[in-house]
Amino acid sequence: MIRNTRAGVVRLAAATAAVAFMFVGTGSIANAAMAADKPCGYSESEGSAWYNHCTSDGSKIWIKIDVVAGLDSERCVNPGTTKLGPAWSTRGAWYDRLCNR
Repeated sequence: MIRNTRAGVVRLAAATAAVAFMFVGTGSIANAAMAADKPCGYSESEGSAWYNHCTSDGSKIWIKIDVVAGLDSERCVNPGTTKLGPAWSTRGAWYDRLCNR
């Protein structure tokens, strides 16, 4: 019985390692960790406004930023999380188009 339990544990560990290797090969673990930090798109936390550009192709995008007092703005952002400023000064942000630079 002990031998069967050990064999089962070894098979389970091998299967887990194989699945983890598949995710590492595609970069999904890194993307999942990035997405877990902040949701994709606009969010507010820690008193700040954020935009998380979730992508797997490395593209840069222009986002439009809805400013509370003043003219709205736009910014070219890299993949990942970008701090937009204090949460009190920003109403939202959204995807506009790809950056050409």
